[in-house]
Amino acid sequence: MLQFNVLFYERAGKTHTMNKYGRKETVEDVPAIKEAVSILKKQPIAQAVFKVEMYARDEHGTPLRVSDFIHYLKGEDRKLRERICLGFFDFVELNGKRINEDWKWKLEEMNRLLSKGTKRVHILPYCHVKTKLDVEKAWQHLKNTLGYEGLVVHTETTTYKMKPEIELDAVIVAAQKNDGYRKKLVTSVRCALMTGPNTFLEIGDVASGITHALRAELWKFKNEFLLDENSKFAYVHPLIVIKLRVNGLYCHQMPKWKLVNGKRVDLGLADSITMRHPILEEIREDKQPSTKETGLSQVPKIVPSGNNLNEKDVDV
Repeated sequence: MLQFNVLFYERAGKTHTMNKYGRKETVEDVPAIKEAVSILKKQPIAQAVFKVEMYARDEHGTPLRVSDFIHYLKGEDRKLRERICLGFFDFVELNGKRINEDWKWKLEEMNRLLSKGTKRVHILPYCHVKTKLDVEKAWQHLKNTLGYEGLVVHTETTTYKMKPEIELDAVIVAAQKNDGYRKKLVTSVRCALMTGPNTFLEIGDVASGITHALRAELWKFKNEFLLDENSKFAYVHPLIVIKLRVNGLYCHQMPKWKLVNGKRVDLGLADSITMRHPILEEIREDKQPSTKETGLSQVPKIVPSGNNLNEKDVDV
């Protein structure tokens, strides 16, 4: 995902979104929310609650990764927030009353309300299924043909996501110097896979899954095991192995380096991968950094950089 949020619309009040961590965004924070208010005010609605996915697009309209979305939302450059979008997928409450209609009604009603939607504010594409074969056809159409990352499935009792997932064991090699870093917390770490003895190939950053307690512990680790640093990263001794869960991989040129006598030796850029929607699942205290346990061999094939490992794997 990018981020599941609840949108609380108040015609005569202050509309805002809230994610599962309690973070609120308002019309002053995100232009897409202001746009949603403008669209909904054209309807005879005093109050409503919707579920939405919040995500970001680049200047060409291409959906971005979670780490980029978080940067757009929390970074200091507020102009980037103009690229944040809202995709509506559930209708929860209308004028103070809980909506008990079926999903078909809710989706069609949202489609009607958002008929004047924009690129930044819209209802996500949907279809109705009854059988396993219907689900397989929906997967083929929405995931493999249209290129969405997966499906959000609604049943009478629950909502869940269907998407491909990949597990990797990687090494933490640096703390990202983002907004959290200035508060003496490590909220995002750079990860690497090994291509040989003491040789590390970076594969990108992960922020999701780093708990508040772990942020403080990683800050202590950074202070104790600092190797060197630049404007973006504080590199640390590659000692911690983590289990990552991702739902897609890209081929990309990434930094490669070797640890020699306690110092990083730059080996330039090399064909590598970057991760789509990585989540830190756990610290693997039972594993040590090695080509066997944290090696590039976990990735079946590296194709020339610039090509996508899965050309259909794009964000919703």
